[in-house]
Amino acid sequence: MKIFERYFERNEIGDNLDFDNDPSAIVVIPVLNDRDIFATLHSLTACSTLAGAVGVVVVVNHSEVCGAEVKIENQVLARELKEYAGREMPGFSVRVMEAFDLPAKFAGVGLARKIAMDAAVFYLYRSGKERAPLISLDADTLVTPNYLDDIISGSIKLPEFPLRMSIGWRVRRKKEKRW
Repeated sequence: MKIFERYFERNEIGDNLDFDNDPSAIVVIPVLNDRDIFATLHSLTACSTLAGAVGVVVVVNHSEVCGAEVKIENQVLARELKEYAGREMPGFSVRVMEAFDLPAKFAGVGLARKIAMDAAVFYLYRSGKERAPLISLDADTLVTPNYLDDIISGSIKLPEFPLRMSIGWRVRRKKEKRW
């Protein structure tokens, strides 16, 4: 598709993702010094994958002007996430990207999400899966066990309708609350 080719020519894709499970969908999760990401990943990897394997891209990010403590915590978090990604998770392949010291003027969840989505779209395009679902979650979101199957099967049933909406649960320190 020419639209993808033009986009890739005009935009630098920073990371060449590779998954070992040939995913039918990719989930992108930006994270900035948020340990709730492990609850999110646990919730996500507890999902059924009957509709197809899933790739997960976690992008740990911070601005160049973040305090030293946040930068150190993010480095530790990225290391722990890479260890987590190495675990056996049937139906899932987790990759961790580091987007450290982003320009202060542009840094934030939007840029972090864009970095991961660009890499995911490039992977899907390269794999001939341009119409595969690309899902985005926040680092503090919990999902139901049928979350991924519903999205993947929905995209198969209605391929001409590319926009999907789903609902997750925010992680709360003392209780979970639906939003």
